[in-house]
Amino acid sequence: MKKDANTILLFTEHRAAIDYLSDEDAGKLTKALFAYVDESKLPDFNGPMMSLFTVIRTQIDRSHEAYKAKCERNSANAKKRFAVHSTSATASSGNPSQANVSERMPLLRSQ
Repeated sequence: MKKDANTILLFTEHRAAIDYLSDEDAGKLTKALFAYVDESKLPDFNGPMMSLFTVIRTQIDRSHEAYKAKCERNSANAKKRFAVHSTSATASSGNPSQANVSERMPLLRSQ
């Protein structure tokens, strides 16, 4: 896991499996998930604890990959918008037009 990942997304579908754990083991699992996300550290669990950790870890990895892809898409879209705005503003004369109030709206005259 990369150091910039700072979120753990847990799904309620995992609750049933976690409910079978003792409170102590559930606490160990939670700490192991934080250590995995923050430090890329894998726990030294055996048996069912490691199985459950692996299932949740896989979901965390998928969530982080989806978030990373979304960020990249958003960045690319922002760059496209910026490129469109900057080229349309300078397309006519090389400089953005400077409109003032009198060019946009006629003055009202008293009768």
